[in-house]
Amino acid sequence: MGIREKLNEKQHLTITAASLITVLAVAFIIYSSFGGNEEPPVILDKAWFSADDGATWFVDDASKSPPFKTSDGKIAVRAFVYKCKDGKPFIAYLMKYLSVGEQKSEGEDGLGYGNALTELSGVRVKKPGQREWTSTQHPASAAIRTPVCPDGQPRVVPTPVTPETADPDRQE
Repeated sequence: MGIREKLNEKQHLTITAASLITVLAVAFIIYSSFGGNEEPPVILDKAWFSADDGATWFVDDASKSPPFKTSDGKIAVRAFVYKCKDGKPFIAYLMKYLSVGEQKSEGEDGLGYGNALTELSGVRVKKPGQREWTSTQHPASAAIRTPVCPDGQPRVVPTPVTPETADPDRQE
C-alpha cells in the first residue's frame, strides 16, 4: 500500500496534520514580520567629527550638520572612524554638507535642504589629507567612502567604531 492510499484511508489525520503545518507556518511568518528576537535598531545620538582634516577626532551631537564651528572657532566636519585587526582606530573619510550659497555656485537649484535631491547632491566626501571634496553623486565617491586599512591588508574589512563602542579610556 502506497502513501497516497494511506492518506486517503486516514483523511482526518491528514487534514489535522496539514492544518497544524499551516498554522505553524502562519505563526512563524507573523513572528518574523514583527521582529522576533531582533534587537531594536540603535539610534546614535553621538558622532565623530574632525576639525583638523582627520588628524584627530572628537565626539559631538550627531544632529549637528557639518560643517559647523567648534567652541574654539575651528570648522568641524563629520568623521567616519574604523579599526582593523590591530585595533588602532583611523578616519576612513570625512563628510560635509554644502551651504545653499555653495550649492548655487555649483549650479544647484538653491532650494535648500528641504529638497531631497538638493540635499543628496549637497553632500561631499574626501579622504583625510585630500585637497578636493567629491560629491556623493560622483562615481569616485564610492571609492572614497570604502574604508581601507591603513596598512593595506587585503581581504581585511575594517570595523566601524561608533562613540558608543569606542574604548572610553582611549584619548583621540
